[in-house]
Amino acid sequence: MTAPDQPVVAQPGQRLPYRPAGRGELAAQLRLGRDGRADRKRSGADVALTTGFDQQVTDPLLAAIGWRVGEQLDAVVCADEVAAGRPAPDMIERAMELTGVTVPARVLVAGDTVLDVRAGHAAGAGVVVAVLTGAQTADELAAEHPTRLLDGVRELPGLLAAAPAGDPTAR
Repeated sequence: MTAPDQPVVAQPGQRLPYRPAGRGELAAQLRLGRDGRADRKRSGADVALTTGFDQQVTDPLLAAIGWRVGEQLDAVVCADEVAAGRPAPDMIERAMELTGVTVPARVLVAGDTVLDVRAGHAAGAGVVVAVLTGAQTADELAAEHPTRLLDGVRELPGLLAAAPAGDPTAR
């Protein structure tokens, strides 16, 4: 198993290690996906899911919760689609390509691990949000200097809606 602060590199055909989200986070994500779509589209934001799961795991999970690209999500990037996993910026950069974003400073990255925060910084994201619904503590996440520290992803629509014109969280 890879140490938490070491990059995970996908080799062809290799399944990458993963840490599933906690039950509370999954429930918050489901609410965001079902109820947050209209707010997300009104704000002009695209939503891309980047995950350490490979496509063989991700596709059935998304199908089970009723998420589809073009509906709840604008893009999905799995670790097996890029050369390097977190904390490398590869998944974020691929998500940017898929959504037509060319300026990293206009990207908001949200995650619940220090590797997520490091990947956001490595990609040059304008806003790097750490959420407290994962296994890591506020102190552990804060040590990586996220732009924002939120209780969970359920707060993201409010963050997007409150973003002033010209803010990196605005598209």
